[in-house]
This record gives sequence, structure tokens and C-alpha cells, in this order.
Amino acid sequence: EMEKRVQEQDGNVPAELVDELASLLLTCHSVADETADLKQKFAALPGVLAEEQQRSRQQDAEAEAELVAELAELKDVCMQQHAQATTLRRQLLGLKSIQTASLDRVVDIQVLEEKLAAAMAAESDIKEEARVLREEVALIGGATRNMLGQLGHLAETRGVSGPAHGQTTREANDPGVALAASIRQRRDSVSSMFEQVEGARRAARSSQDQGEESDQQQAGQTGSAQATQEESKGAEARRAPGGRPFQKQGYLTKAPAMSNMLYLRKWRKRWFILHNGKLHYFKSSESTSPRGIISLDHATVSGPRDVVEERSCKFFVQTPVRLYEFCAESEDELVDWLRVLKQAVRELKAAT
Repeated sequence: EMEKRVQEQDGNVPAELVDELASLLLTCHSVADETADLKQKFAALPGVLAEEQQRSRQQDAEAEAELVAELAELKDVCMQQHAQATTLRRQLLGLKSIQTASLDRVVDIQVLEEKLAAAMAAESDIKEEARVLREEVALIGGATRNMLGQLGHLAETRGVSGPAHGQTTREANDPGVALAASIRQRRDSVSSMFEQVEGARRAARSSQDQGEESDQQQAGQTGSAQATQEESKGAEARRAPGGRPFQKQGYLTKAPAMSNMLYLRKWRKRWFILHNGKLHYFKSSESTSPRGIISLDHATVSGPRDVVEERSCKFFVQTPVRLYEFCAESEDELVDWLRVLKQAVRELKAAT
């Protein structure tokens, strides 16, 4: 159109104007192309934004799922740590009670030690007195034989009244009579010493029985009220409720409490019944009332240690209250007791 106008003007339009118009025309074409590209891009922009939003939502969902899983793991760890802390707190309370009981019994143990030391010293004195008495008895035997010979000679040479008076005078002046009196005094002294030794031994046996009773009291502290009711029911404690059979029953040899002195520790044979996570022990299989009840809650059962033991078939039960030591009658019984006790401990852990 511009060229037509230039031709109509017969060349009167300046050439600079024509060049400028041509440049402007090229610029307009370029702007039109760019405008078309921008229109295409703007048309595709909603789809790109939708894809970006969907990708962003997917990433947020994945991050949220990972965070939830981590929070669940942290919650489980916290619950386990809380359970461990509760167990440690119970064990600490049990140890504190044991420490208090041990401190209370220190004075009694010291008194027993003094009595036993006195008894041992008295026993040594008794042995020495017995040796001296044997020597004096030998001397008295010789003196007695001489005296009998002299009395027989006097009976032959004197009358009835004369020998009696002579015999009385001889007995009063004879050193054998004085020796016999001394022996009687020594015998009374030895008898008194024997009574003292027997009194010390009775006190030691009484302390042993008290240690056995303290086992029952300590077991009752960690057990529930049901354990106390079972102990008071007598024969009913020997029967499994609901007709359920006992997990295990039989004879075991039980060690006394470690708080007793070493030379007072006397192992005792007891009849044991394992039922409902508790180990009841009786004086014998015919007894109806248990001597004690050991709760296996939070307990640890272990077999023989890798050291030389004074007893074979020995195993241990560690409760929050104390360490119990037992001896089975045979290796087969040892294996069977370890199996049922560990199973009972696992069942209690699973229940809690």
C-alpha cells in the first residue's frame, strides 16, 4: 500500500521515509510473531501450574507420611524407655527395702557373732577340761584301787565299829577324796559350759528360722494380696484353681538368705510348686501351709555358673528383692526346672 502511494506521488516521497517505514514494518512483523508465541505460552501456563501443584502436593504427602512414621517410632521408643524406667524404679525400691532390712539386722548379726565366738571359746575350754579330767580319772582309778585294798585289809583286822571310824578318818585325810571333790566341781563347771554352748546353738538355730521367715516376708512385699491369701488358706493353696494342673512340682534344696553368716548357712530341702507365676515352697510334700511364696514377676532365671560350685545342679533366681539359690536332685531335674521357670517368666512379661 505504501509502494502504491509512492508510485502515485511520482517519486515525491523521500527515500529516508520509505526506509523508515520499511524498518517499522519489519518491527511490526517481529512484534506480531512474539505476540503469537506469548499467546501460546499463556495458553499452556494453566496446565504447567496444575502439574506443579500436583507434584508439590505429592511431595508434601510423602514428607507427611515419613514424619508420621518417625513420630510413631519415637513414641514406641519412649514407651519402652518408660517401661524400663518403671522396672528400674521398682528394683530400686526393692533394693532400698533390702538395705533397710539389712541395716536393721546388723546388730542382731553382731550379737550372734559374739555369742558364737563365746560358744567356740567355751567349746575349746571344754575340750581342755575333758583332757584334764581324763588324766585325773586315771589317777583316781589308781588311788581307788589302793584305797579298796587298804579298806579290805582294815576290814579283816578291825571290828565293825572300829573300821567304820577308821575309814571315816582315812577318807577325811585321804588326798583321793579331795581329788574326787575337785573332779565333781570340775564336772559341774563343764556341765555349765555345755549349757552355755547349747544356748548359743539354740540362738543360732532361731536366727536361721528367722532368716527363713524373712524370705517369706520379702516375697510377700513384691507379691500381690493374692499371695497372702493363698498362704493363709492352708490346703487350698496346694490346689490349682479351676482344676488346672501345676506347671511343675518337686523337691529342691534351697539356700538361706545371703545376710546370714557363712557358717550359719544351712541348705534345706523343700517341696516346691510352680503355679501362676509364683513359686510356693513347703516343708514337705505332705505340708498344707507354704513356708514362703516367691513371685517371678521381673525375675531372671540362670543356670550353673562357670565356676567351681560346692554343690552340683545349682541354679539361681534373681528377683527385685533378693537372689535365690537352689539345687536340683539331678541334671534332668535341673534342665526341667530351668525350662518351666524361664517359660513362666516369659509368660509374665508377655502379660504385662
